[in-house]
Amino acid sequence: MKHIGVLIPDTNTIVEQELIKMITEDMSILTKVREVYNKKEEAFKLLKFIPLEVIGFFCTSAIILQKVDNKIVPETINNIPCIEPLYSLMTACKIIKPKKVLLLSPYNQKMASFLENSFKEKNIPIYRNIFLNLNIDIDKYDLEQTKKQIITNLESNTDLIVISCTNFRTLEIISFFESKFGIPVISSNQSLFWAICKKVNIKCDKLKKYGTIFKF
Repeated sequence: MKHIGVLIPDTNTIVEQELIKMITEDMSILTKVREVYNKKEEAFKLLKFIPLEVIGFFCTSAIILQKVDNKIVPETINNIPCIEPLYSLMTACKIIKPKKVLLLSPYNQKMASFLENSFKEKNIPIYRNIFLNLNIDIDKYDLEQTKKQIITNLESNTDLIVISCTNFRTLEIISFFESKFGIPVISSNQSLFWAICKKVNIKCDKLKKYGTIFKF
């Protein structure tokens, strides 16, 4: 049994909905600590007394903002490995080795541009960067609109779709595009959960329906 900690922003409603679908019998009930952006240290202290093997920090935008401000993103919390979604997105991309990537996020232009440049710095070939510029109700954005945005911008030979934001519904999007178009899809929650599984040596055989990345 693996003991996993999860840090979730207090405004996020999607992470738990998606994680509960992917949790395997090899995992203990996730230790969830909700935190607000200016109280991360308090959240870290709460995790100090819990025997964990890995911590997942489920907020891509917070990581982007820290990097924009040239702040160091911790790789450990209380000497426990900490994995964040920007790292897991890029790691998953490197595993799949795409040649033509469509990127979608609910972010504004500044954050979306930083995200795109971060991928390009790792030699991940982004050909289209769709940013929805959503300020509120990201978790309520219509799935059909998400599909439409992707399909409208999809070019031939696209071999990977990347969707960033842990508060953005993606599991249904992943199954739709992988089954109908045969294009792998990587999302923040899915890739971070995959990275957590790899970190603590959990087999992902039963998780393949949540994306190609679980085959690796």
